[in-house]
Amino acid sequence: MQNIIFSKNSILINLAILAISFLCLLYLTINSSVTIFLIVLLSIILSSYFILEKKFVLFNPFTVFTLYFYTVVISSLYLYTSNFEKSVFINDQSFSTPLIELLNISLVYIIVSYIFAYLGYRTFRKNFKPNIDLNSDGISIKVLNITIVVFAIIGTFNFIFNVLLFAGGNPFEYISNVSTRHLEWKNIGGTTLGYLFGYVAGYLWLYKILKLNKKISILFLFYVFITIFMKASTGRIFGTLIYALSYLVIYYFVCFDVQSKKHKKYFLILFLISFMGLLFYFFRITSSLAYNNLLSTDFLSTILEFFKGDLIMYYAVDKGNIPNIAVLMKIIDGWGIDTPFLYGESLFTWMYGVIPSNIRPEGYQPSVIIKHVWYSYTPGGHLPPTGMGEMYANFWYFGAVFGMYLFGSFTALIYNLLKRFNNYWYLVVYTNITLGFILLYPKGEFDNLSFWAALPIGLTYLLLKFIIILSRRKNEN
Repeated sequence: MQNIIFSKNSILINLAILAISFLCLLYLTINSSVTIFLIVLLSIILSSYFILEKKFVLFNPFTVFTLYFYTVVISSLYLYTSNFEKSVFINDQSFSTPLIELLNISLVYIIVSYIFAYLGYRTFRKNFKPNIDLNSDGISIKVLNITIVVFAIIGTFNFIFNVLLFAGGNPFEYISNVSTRHLEWKNIGGTTLGYLFGYVAGYLWLYKILKLNKKISILFLFYVFITIFMKASTGRIFGTLIYALSYLVIYYFVCFDVQSKKHKKYFLILFLISFMGLLFYFFRITSSLAYNNLLSTDFLSTILEFFKGDLIMYYAVDKGNIPNIAVLMKIIDGWGIDTPFLYGESLFTWMYGVIPSNIRPEGYQPSVIIKHVWYSYTPGGHLPPTGMGEMYANFWYFGAVFGMYLFGSFTALIYNLLKRFNNYWYLVVYTNITLGFILLYPKGEFDNLSFWAALPIGLTYLLLKFIIILSRRKNEN
């Protein structure tokens, strides 16, 4: 128990203080002038995390969760300053509570949600300095080299096949049609299963470089760029950014003693990756316009036209590409009335991820329920509830306390296991879960937690161990 940060008494005291604070803030929600105060308060609370964590680990799960949580501030402020007039998720629905009061209630709920997530994280987080051991797993460099080559060939040939099939061998035409990729797969066929081998080959190559203490080579960087290009060609924007960022996270932890002193460099890199994500998003929109013959100028000029403040905010907030506070408002206003509470059900739907899609249950995610019940005629796909909204859909207002406390505890568990396993293979799993699920939870839902964060690298590790065991037995005979 010595690793537990908070004592039981301190937890109870904090819970009592927070409960009283929650009631006071809730009383103030009827006053429209309190909105800015609540938004500023949320910003201060988020910033306080970096003060409390004086020697914070940049890619700790709760750190990245907090960094992305700042987009909640942006979304809330935009709704308030635009007087809710531009949000389709507001204008296409009726609300039983006045909008400004509902926004204030939502902000109080968000603040309490973050605080209890932090309490859950701090209660169970262990204090340790990451120190990844690359030399005790018994992986042979010879076997590793063969596996890298074979996996890279499989991934590359799958990509070449798709470029030939869909774009006549022109990779630039293939990537420019990214918005229609799902239609191409549906109508023509094709697969990206081999891409998984290509991605894993990149992780294995980095493992080899770090294990042998060699410098990052140009050839390796070129291969990683190719795999990022492959990932981008699937049309998954966040997936592409997360994959690219995963190499930085892995390198950060393996070389922690040196890299933890260079946080300014990493913040700059994060900014550049975010900018590239924005550029790719506008590229995808332009691709869709080109496919429908709606381009008013050339391809590049159309992309640049999107880089205007009002358009950026429109696509970020009104289109729901950052945490959709308007949807959260609707959840708080109508969940339990228009649709029943889930009572924890949605927290386990991610387990369906390994079941083939043709036999997997449908319509169980909060994002699907939201779309079906309230926004069936709104263009676009499923509507992520925000992590806070998912907890409300499960536990009513207690979701901010009970549900988010559980989420914070989960982030601590994921981080603590980095000490428990202390190897490269879990580090890859940790990275994919942290970036692919925890980072995006302010926007998403538990259904985004996927077995695929662990399966490819886990099965590869078992394959390598199996080959090494067979080779030893052969040599003994």
